[in-house]
Parts: sequence; C-alpha cells; structure tokens
Amino acid sequence: MIKEYIIEEKLNVKCRKREFVYRRVYLFKYLQQMEGMTLTAIGKLFELDHATVIHGLKTFDNVKLYSDFMDYTRKEFELFKINTFRRDLYTLNRTPIQFSAEQFETIVDVRISQELDTNEDAIKFIINSYERRSDSSMQSKT
Repeated sequence: MIKEYIIEEKLNVKCRKREFVYRRVYLFKYLQQMEGMTLTAIGKLFELDHATVIHGLKTFDNVKLYSDFMDYTRKEFELFKINTFRRDLYTLNRTPIQFSAEQFETIVDVRISQELDTNEDAIKFIINSYERRSDSSMQSKT
C-alpha cells in the first residue's frame, strides 16, 4: 500500500518544494518507526540514497512542530499514524535488546514457520499475535 501511495502522490520524484519534502520526511519517520524498515530500504522506496533518508529524519525532527508542516502532512498523518507505544514495543529506536537463548530460539522458529525474512519481522509477528490475543480477551470480558 505504501509503495503505491508514494508513486501515486509522486513522492518518489526528485523535488525540493516544501510540500513534497515535508510529506517525504513524514513517511521516512513512519517507515522507520512503525514498519521497522532500514534506511536503505526506505531509500529504495523513494529512489534515494540512505544518507538522504538520514538527512530527512533529521529534518523531520527540526520541522515537525511547524504549522505548515502539519498542513502539508495532514493526509499522510491520517493514513499513516505514528504510534509511539508501538514504536517502543518494537524498540525501533534502535535500542539493542538482549534475548535469552530460549527466546532467540522461539524467534527463529517463528521466522522459519511463518517464512519471514528477518528476525525483526518474527518479533513483530509475535508481538502482533500477543496484541490480538490481548484485545480478544479484553473484548470477551466486557
């Protein structure tokens, strides 16, 4: 969905207009924090170098409170919400996590059984499964 959106909105076209820059950097932040994508993977979506993505993330931190930033990124904000709880849950702020041998084995088992590409994808799958179970148990109590 995100790739189609980027192409449809022409956000992968090189353009330095403020509107396009702000919309791109918002999506950089979303993809890094919510989707756990690497800088290189984000860059490929936008046909940019990873260093440009790094610069865009710094730009996001500098302009995120500007009123025109909020005006330009309203559509992206509604479609692609950045949820800080989920970011912390996935620890996508790049804080290292220590796993026990048993936990790591579980992650690898899930990765293989679900045919996932990375251990990070397996961790997300486990967390999402846990969230779904928690949500359904909360609904059954009401």
